[in-house]
Amino acid sequence: MLSKWVQFSSKALRDTGIALDKFGARLQGNHQYTEELCRHKRVVEVGSYRPQINQGAWIAPNASVIGRVKVGVKALIWYGAVIRGDIAPVLVGDNTVIGDRAVVHVSSKPPNDIKFPTTIGDNCIIEAGALLHACQVKDGCKIESGAMVLDGAVIERNSIITSGSLVVPGKIVPAGEVWSGTPAKFVRKINEEDKGTISDQIKQYYELAAKHEQFHSKTEAQKEKEYDPLFNPLEPKAI
Repeated sequence: MLSKWVQFSSKALRDTGIALDKFGARLQGNHQYTEELCRHKRVVEVGSYRPQINQGAWIAPNASVIGRVKVGVKALIWYGAVIRGDIAPVLVGDNTVIGDRAVVHVSSKPPNDIKFPTTIGDNCIIEAGALLHACQVKDGCKIESGAMVLDGAVIERNSIITSGSLVVPGKIVPAGEVWSGTPAKFVRKINEEDKGTISDQIKQYYELAAKHEQFHSKTEAQKEKEYDPLFNPLEPKAI
């Protein structure tokens, strides 16, 4: 009973504080004020499993890393991405990028409840809106925006799945190939330019993530001091 009362009181106090902060900002005349406090929990335990986040990895404020997930060194998890390892584990390799709104899930199959994890190798790019479900993506691969890789599929090293493509369950994409379509089929072999593009994009993602992290680490006072009206709508003029 006492613990429930403490929990209720704590939430009520936090809600009151946020409301007062908003009200005070309005009284100050800051019409561009937006709520910067984010209650979203980036790293979420499931049962006894807690995600393991390695050194230098960056997780955006509204991304979700849930359960039996291991995030590699300098991996980047962008805004709105969801990595859920509840019934089986997920491995995200070193220097790998998980783009905005990308979804990484796992699965299990009855009647024996066989677990199907998802593994993503090193130096991969999983672009915005892509879906990986109980599959394997080896080192150096790129899964472009909106592509889906389904249960049991394997994308071998240095391969590319183009935007909007569907890799059906159990399909194996050989190393060094570009596949496209629904269902995805072989298009061509990758070349050195493709490899260089993936490497360059990872560097660009990392530099951009550093800027985002620098911004989010600032206090509200610092942000207000650096506020640039050129990037915000103009105030309506009095008639």
